[in-house]
Amino acid sequence: MDSAFYSALKSFTGSAKVYPVLAPDDAVAPMVVYQRTSTQRDLTIDGLSGLVSASYRIDIYATSLKAAQSLSDTVVIGLSQHKEAPINYITIDNEFDGSDLSGDPKLFRMIVEVTAHFNL
Repeated sequence: MDSAFYSALKSFTGSAKVYPVLAPDDAVAPMVVYQRTSTQRDLTIDGLSGLVSASYRIDIYATSLKAAQSLSDTVVIGLSQHKEAPINYITIDNEFDGSDLSGDPKLFRMIVEVTAHFNL
């Protein structure tokens, strides 16, 4: 599931590096960091159906607000149109400017929250 999401995300980030959970200390912007924040598995009377919804938080970093917003827009548009097995579709739940929370005054951050719907 996470590897399929990584592949989908990576296909829309261009030359920006993509890291799961935490970027290394020597990472250079632009970069994208993502983590799974929740998982819901669909149950039927016979057990697991194979349908899974996984929520992800995506932090997009760049050296200017305009660059962070542009990369965020590209990621949002790409993910919202992505339909490649095992991902059935991806919904965009929320997106916002988090640059004042990054901890590094030289970096700007956009935050995107999505839910990927899988058939595993």
